Amino acid sequence: MSRRSRLSRGPALAGILLASLASAQPDLDSSWPHYGNDPGGARYSAAAQIDRTNVDRLQVAWTFRTGALGQSPALDRKAAFEATPILVEGKLFLSTPYNHAIALDPRTGVKLWEYDAALDRSHGYSEVTSRGVSAWRDPAAGAGPCRTRIFMGTLDARLIALDADTGAPCAGFGAGGQVDLTRGVDLRDLGNYQMTSAPAVSGDVVVVGSSIGDNRAVDVERGIVRGFDARSGALRWTLGPDSLGEPDDSTDRRRQCLVDPLGRRGARPRLRPHRQREPRLLGRHPQG
Repeated sequence: MSRRSRLSRGPALAGILLASLASAQPDLDSSWPHYGNDPGGARYSAAAQIDRTNVDRLQVAWTFRTGALGQSPALDRKAAFEATPILVEGKLFLSTPYNHAIALDPRTGVKLWEYDAALDRSHGYSEVTSRGVSAWRDPAAGAGPCRTRIFMGTLDARLIALDADTGAPCAGFGAGGQVDLTRGVDLRDLGNYQMTSAPAVSGDVVVVGSSIGDNRAVDVERGIVRGFDARSGALRWTLGPDSLGEPDDSTDRRRQCLVDPLGRRGARPRLRPHRQREPRLLGRHPQG
């Protein structure tokens, strides 16, 4: 199969704009820096260039095809393009179902760089998708590499940090730019513990959750939320059903106390005991 035909089968991202605005200067204040635009995920934008008076004149400005499909027919049947691109510092960042991170020029659709996470496609995965990437600008960094970082989780449970300008891995983050998320989760089945959502960033902490394949067994991987240092990739904290009040061990399986998203140690949460209610049958008394 030729590269041209393979690309035509891959997921596509289309850029849409008004023909009358195609030559207009871009709004420098326009951005979509998070998965849901603002940190709270409201998905609201104050951009006012397109409104109800001109939306009917929208036209396709460019189309970019990721080339994600065509290499693994069995996995392709499950693959889904679900990424919400983010717009940061004049670049459009997205991820593919097989964990390629891509940066585009938002005005032309021209690819600026592409990073391949080298996902092993020789075995199955519970899900084959990536819902996006996250960006973080280091306020303490100078003009060197990785001043702005792009974070991406992978189907084989890695957290990767990339230079937003070049797509190169950030060498000081974890081991060669990535952190192994399978550590400390009691991995049972390869491909069933994943990171499919865009990481969240709070302060200088990258927060990741757990995507766990179901209907396999009673004792599966730990469903935990973890915070990692955005610069070094060091584990800051772990939160999960089994992380309350138990001492740490060498595998970081347990965390002795909880912390807030910024890594500050705080009081334990107050847990309400579950009340067992008597079952009631609701209905109406028969008349007569």
